[in-house]
Amino acid sequence: MTPESSYVDAVLAAFRALPSTSGRSGPADRRLAHSLYAAGIEISLVHSAFLLGTVRRLNTQEGAAGVLPPVRSLAYFITVLDEVRHAPLDPPYIAYLKRTLRKIISTRGQKTAVSTGP
Repeated sequence: MTPESSYVDAVLAAFRALPSTSGRSGPADRRLAHSLYAAGIEISLVHSAFLLGTVRRLNTQEGAAGVLPPVRSLAYFITVLDEVRHAPLDPPYIAYLKRTLRKIISTRGQKTAVSTGP
């Protein structure tokens, strides 16, 4: 397996495991993951964006009148990824987000296979 295919597979697996997604990925998601690799985006930044975007979405859903539909595309996280690229998250904040996500998941009983990165 090439480094690129390992990266793409890791990004897609992490995306599908997020509690805010449909649990599926498609050809457009695969192409986007390849473009992230080609752009030299570190996998740790992708994980940080997934974590931050998911916590934000689930917290927004908490205050929303109804349940938000699942995220169906990796592209949903691109704006968060751009944000994280320009201002990387500090390790203590990442730890806080992980704790927050675990708390949200445990109180809601959502799927627990959450990729929170290395």
